[in-house]
Amino acid sequence: RVRSMVERADAPAEEEPTVVLAIEGRLGDAEMGCGGTLMTAASQGKSVVVIPICHAEDDVTAAELKAATISASILGVEFRVDRTLFGNSAGQKDLIERTPNELRPGTVYMPAPDDRDPSRFEAARMAKETTTEVETVLAYETATTGLEFVPSRFNDVRAEMVLKMEALAAYQAVGSPRVDLRPRMAQAYARYWGRFKDFTEVEAFELIHGRDQ
Repeated sequence: RVRSMVERADAPAEEEPTVVLAIEGRLGDAEMGCGGTLMTAASQGKSVVVIPICHAEDDVTAAELKAATISASILGVEFRVDRTLFGNSAGQKDLIERTPNELRPGTVYMPAPDDRDPSRFEAARMAKETTTEVETVLAYETATTGLEFVPSRFNDVRAEMVLKMEALAAYQAVGSPRVDLRPRMAQAYARYWGRFKDFTEVEAFELIHGRDQ
């Protein structure tokens, strides 16, 4: 028994997955829904990748693409985009299926499954179907998330809020009319959910599958 215990103690610890993947149905969703959490992961040395999967090509403007690139730089994450996939459901599904195999993320963030926006709903559906092998999949809130969103994880992002709001401000800086990406909206969400964690500023997540805290 002692020998067995010593062997277990000497065994190398399994490396924690170092890739975090965030999937969004509209540009800016990841910054709004989980930007602070992504910044925390990046500061811990993890590779953080944001991929937009937009239902229709009209859902994306050149100004928003520019803002998304600036925003990702502020957050310290990688923004992967292929304009040819916007509005191409077959290409989107292929991308979502290939990406987890390529990156092997330990955690995936996606829009809530009951989102009322068609683009976000489709992104959530494809993400849920193709990430069953990922250790932890969590859903975040958007401006069109439905009442079935029931978060159980609340990440304190008070220290990250200033940079998160700066990242969201990039959209207004390029002339985007998106009300749902205004920095004050992010702060309002954070304070609303903060009542579940010492009244601080938090990002709320619904567990799709995997381990919860």
